[in-house]
Amino acid sequence: MGFVVKLISRFRHYLDFIHHLVKLYNEKRSDLEEQQLHLNVGLSKIAETVEQVEEMQKSLAVKSQVRVRYQKRFGKKIRCYLLRDYTVDRKFFASEVNDSKSCGGNF
Repeated sequence: MGFVVKLISRFRHYLDFIHHLVKLYNEKRSDLEEQQLHLNVGLSKIAETVEQVEEMQKSLAVKSQVRVRYQKRFGKKIRCYLLRDYTVDRKFFASEVNDSKSCGGNF
């Protein structure tokens, strides 16, 4: 009978060992599934961010083109205003010089 008790005891230890391995396997598998889920969420967020950056770059390119057009237009207007102002000043100065000559004195 001692042999049967030892055999049952060894068998029970073997079953406990198997149950422990199954439990450890399930825990590790669960941990890996959680890590995989976490990584997939991170990858999807990175993909969304890449899409947003591409959209923002396209928008920035369009806005840059619009800004360049406005700068050119503004530059032309400023040159036109400065030219007009310069022309008006020259005419005004020329008329004052002519007036002072006609009065016969230097003012």
